[in-house]
Amino acid sequence: MASTEQTAEPTVRLRKTNHTQDEAFKQHNGDVSDNITDLIKWQRHVEEVKAELLEDMNCHLRTLLDKAMTEAVESYTKDDETVPSGLKKRSRGSLTDRKKVFLHRASMLDELMEVDHFRTIYHMFVAALLVFVISTVAVDILDQGRLVLEFDLLFYTFGQFGTVIWSWICLFLYSLLVPYKVLSFWGSWYPKSKHKLLLSTCLGMFLLVSQTCVLCIFPIYVVNHYRLPPASSFIVLLEQVRFLMKIYSFCRETIPVVLQDESKEKNAKMPSLSLSSYLYFLFCPTLVYRDSYPRTPCIRWKYVAKNFAQVRYKMRQAIDGKNWLHTNQCHI
Repeated sequence: MASTEQTAEPTVRLRKTNHTQDEAFKQHNGDVSDNITDLIKWQRHVEEVKAELLEDMNCHLRTLLDKAMTEAVESYTKDDETVPSGLKKRSRGSLTDRKKVFLHRASMLDELMEVDHFRTIYHMFVAALLVFVISTVAVDILDQGRLVLEFDLLFYTFGQFGTVIWSWICLFLYSLLVPYKVLSFWGSWYPKSKHKLLLSTCLGMFLLVSQTCVLCIFPIYVVNHYRLPPASSFIVLLEQVRFLMKIYSFCRETIPVVLQDESKEKNAKMPSLSLSSYLYFLFCPTLVYRDSYPRTPCIRWKYVAKNFAQVRYKMRQAIDGKNWLHTNQCHI
């Protein structure tokens, strides 16, 4: 009997411990499930708040855009009301009445440099270039004990520079003399001529053929025949496009003036065309021809020297970058 009582006591204890463990496990699972449900409820609440915030922001943005549009429309209508009727008719007139006006103002780069963020980005690029130069010089000194200056790639890309020079001179002389002389001759004879259409057609065909031969076929022939390297080819072709655009602007701004003056007056004369102004226009960084442009009263030589130094500095960066690539290729 004693043995059966002794064996019964541990079984009772085991049952009690198992019961307590089951209750603890159920309680733990219940807590976990409660936490999961709480998280799901919180996530749904956050999504609802997010949707409400987005709706409020959309409403505010719509109201702001509506206000901006109404203000812009009101200001536009006010400007139209304040403008005289004569100026309205002139703005809707021909292209000769709507000319671009050049104003004396700072360049776009100078205006951007006044912004703090743009100036910070510019200084970051300058610092990166300085680090690049220092690393290139250090690698050259540590590997070869001297500063390596190799201009083989530069000499190759700008090869046959003599061919580029004489071809550019031909393009420049044609662009300077032929269109100017043709328009001067046409402007002086057009008001007096009885066969205006014939005169205009003959001179227009002559100018078109000469333009096609000199500014379209000749540069391409030079590039293909002499096998110019990349940079030299770019110089010839880009100058070809630039002269074409300059001549087109010169004709477009001069011919309507002659036609307008001739329609107003019987004894109209060619407007004053100065070769010096046309020569300045060929080198001026603009594509709209004018007899004169607004200029500063004095030349800012410090500003010129600063920009020239930046150009020299960036050219040096390009050369150093080429040397760095060359040294790394040699190590590989």
